[in-house]
Amino acid sequence: MIGGLIFAFSTTANQTEMTTYGVSASERPQLKLEKTNVDLGAMKGTDKRIEDITLENIGKKPLQITSVSTSCGCTSARVAIDGEESPIFSMHGNPAWMGEIAPGEKATLKAIYEPSKHPVQGRSEKTIFFKTNDPETPEVQVNLTAMVE
Repeated sequence: MIGGLIFAFSTTANQTEMTTYGVSASERPQLKLEKTNVDLGAMKGTDKRIEDITLENIGKKPLQITSVSTSCGCTSARVAIDGEESPIFSMHGNPAWMGEIAPGEKATLKAIYEPSKHPVQGRSEKTIFFKTNDPETPEVQVNLTAMVE
């Protein structure tokens, strides 16, 4: 039985094809994203900021998340679903990883910004990207801004 559980998790984590639905389908996944714009405020170049963003599946079918990446090596992201954390994603992402949020359940997108990895001063704008099988929001962007001193 334990081997079966490990196999099931392994299969989901490495699956690359998403289940697709039409926009008019009554039974489909539906992403509710807590926010798409995050202001990290003023910070030093040596600081590290982590912002947790809630992802919720308010639809009737499993919501799949894949192709997580970021716009810069100083920004990374991690998805936590049911206590399991994804790998850390950065500029080049990991297109083979896929997470699944059951209907009525929530997950957390951890947005991580470390300006010391790409030194900058002043206003900084970075983006986290991911794809879903929600036909209304197949591609998602979460924008991060900070004032780096």
